[in-house]
Amino acid sequence: MTRGFTGEPVVGPIRGYRWWRVTPDGWLESPWYSHTRWLPDRNLAECRSPGRRLMRRGWRKRHPSGVPGRGCGCGFYGLHRVPEPDDCSGKLWEMDPTTWSGAKGFIFGVIAAWGRVLVGTEGWRAERGHPVALYVPNGSRIATDGRLPLVLSHYRAALVSSLDELTGEWAPQGAQALLGTVSASAT
Repeated sequence: MTRGFTGEPVVGPIRGYRWWRVTPDGWLESPWYSHTRWLPDRNLAECRSPGRRLMRRGWRKRHPSGVPGRGCGCGFYGLHRVPEPDDCSGKLWEMDPTTWSGAKGFIFGVIAAWGRVLVGTEGWRAERGHPVALYVPNGSRIATDGRLPLVLSHYRAALVSSLDELTGEWAPQGAQALLGTVSASAT
């Protein structure tokens, strides 16, 4: 998600769509690369680039203002839009929520983020965040295997069983609104 980032970093609470993986004991984790466990309220992103591949001088160059860095994939991500069912982009985060959310350990939902935020064409990456809404369809594996009550005991996120409800009530601002915020804050 590092390609296509435009504008200057913005500060303030924003929302976006994203995926989590659910552990057997009901904790949410970042699903693909770091498997970082999400805390219930506030999470602070860290760069997970391996130290032996990225010397201290290189880290400062990639992260002169902190995480997320423009030349790195670090930070919590959020998408501007819900992936389409026929989206064959090959990107892991573009899975169809109607098929995958609640299945095989994945949950699609909405993240609230703040702090340093880099806005891009497909989404954004942020320094801080927490889950605010989780989409778990009725009858899905997570809804029936006992993990859902555990998830809800850990997080104060809203639970919705309809994708229409998730998009209607928790929709993010979208790229144009966020990029407009950048332009307005620069003047």
